[in-house]
Amino acid sequence: AQPRKPGQIVAWQWALIFSPLWGIMFLAFGIGPVVTRTSEWLPLVRNVAGFAIGALVAFLTPVLGKSSPSSET
Repeated sequence: AQPRKPGQIVAWQWALIFSPLWGIMFLAFGIGPVVTRTSEWLPLVRNVAGFAIGALVAFLTPVLGKSSPSSET
């Protein structure tokens, strides 16, 4: 089951439902531990990049996993 309908770029309903969860997880597990341990920027940039890549993978998975209809019969 995919939340996006064919031809729909983003399922806004699902994004709005899950955005508070992702925000809390990003602050609690992405930024919080890094800010409390160190004042360096590199670990913070890594965690932000990791969450961004995770969001990109979640967005592109249905697009890349879609199999094209085969012309063979």
